[in-house]
Amino acid sequence: MSALFGGLTSAASLTRASVSHQAGGRTRASGVVNALGVLALILVLAGPLSWVPKAAIAGLIFVIATRLFDRWVLGQLKEALRPDGGDTRDNWIAVGQMVVVVLVGLMEGLVAAVGAGVALSVLVFVAEMSRSPIRRIRTGSGVRSARQRSRSLTEVLEAHGDRIAVIELEGTIFFGSSEALAIRAEAEASGKVAFVLLDLRRVHGIDATGYRVLGQTYGRLKRKGCTMAFSHVVPGRLNRRIAEGLKLNGIVEEHMFESVDRALEHFEEALLTRLGADALRISAWSVADFGEVWKLSVEECEALERYLVMRHFGIGDVVCEEGDTGRSMFLISRGTADVTIPVGGGRRNRVATFQQGTVFGEMAFLDGEPRAARIEASAPLDVFEMTRDAFVQLQSEDRITAMKIQTVVSRTLGQRLRAANQLILELDS
Repeated sequence: MSALFGGLTSAASLTRASVSHQAGGRTRASGVVNALGVLALILVLAGPLSWVPKAAIAGLIFVIATRLFDRWVLGQLKEALRPDGGDTRDNWIAVGQMVVVVLVGLMEGLVAAVGAGVALSVLVFVAEMSRSPIRRIRTGSGVRSARQRSRSLTEVLEAHGDRIAVIELEGTIFFGSSEALAIRAEAEASGKVAFVLLDLRRVHGIDATGYRVLGQTYGRLKRKGCTMAFSHVVPGRLNRRIAEGLKLNGIVEEHMFESVDRALEHFEEALLTRLGADALRISAWSVADFGEVWKLSVEECEALERYLVMRHFGIGDVVCEEGDTGRSMFLISRGTADVTIPVGGGRRNRVATFQQGTVFGEMAFLDGEPRAARIEASAPLDVFEMTRDAFVQLQSEDRITAMKIQTVVSRTLGQRLRAANQLILELDS
């Protein structure tokens, strides 16, 4: 039809399409309206348009041109130039791909630019997949489980924590990267490392070859007397597909854990047993034991004991629930208690595990606010309970002892805040 009337055919224009879209055009009718508008400008408004200053038209063209820039590309460039020193390698790769495609398009044409973009994406994908999946390696000396132990056991773990290696993985474990992982895991086990944990939290997938190599590595480490385990996989519950793939290659379910924390606790217990540190475990604490740690005199311990009540809990019993308004503080005499918070999907995440000689419930005891977490017995639990009313009475009758206890509680809270800060830094790194 255009040829019949002496017109010239043309392809779609990104400039006109962009302006039409910004003006609200969303259907094919917008193209017809655009064409009719241009026709009206040529036939009716050509004279008045000639009066518009060229500087104004140039400014309008610049505005339209700047709006054509892809916001996603600008966002990638902004992220690549951010001053916080974070990992911007992926952002620079995206910007580099964009620059190459644009240059090819300007020099060769649109078809060549599309081909260059596809080829470059394939090369980047192959290079990324061939990278080592190891993000970093830490030892049990630098990272610990949330289980709190006595000072003597803690010192043992600090001295021998380098026998535990935590290998953080990321990306995809496939035929091009699994062999490098196996070599590194076996290199760690060739020294004094007795426990190797593979953290799969950032792993997106594992192919058949990756499963096979992990199974073979698991078997070789076992024959060397080294235990290998995996975190963030639980058959039937967490990363089911990966968990089932590991099981099919000879890895037992007992060596799969829902978190690094649980896996580290398992390894720490095994390490303490291997080192013969069971003799250092304390079966129960009396009020006098607490008084010795808190530097209370015999008389002050006797005064404190009058305001404490012994309570007993079975495995799984809830001592206090998040949101509770109770203001009691608890001193663990025997057993262990898990501190957990909800993380969605009906799951709960363990924040800490307390055992003999530990105080908990100190936050509500001090500020009177609702409980911030659930605490439940993970083993038969005996605790000394001090209510807020009992403490107020102790303050009125023995102010010095009350001040010492409040100092201990405040120091405990401060230590836990520091530990929480360290955990945040660890998760952010």
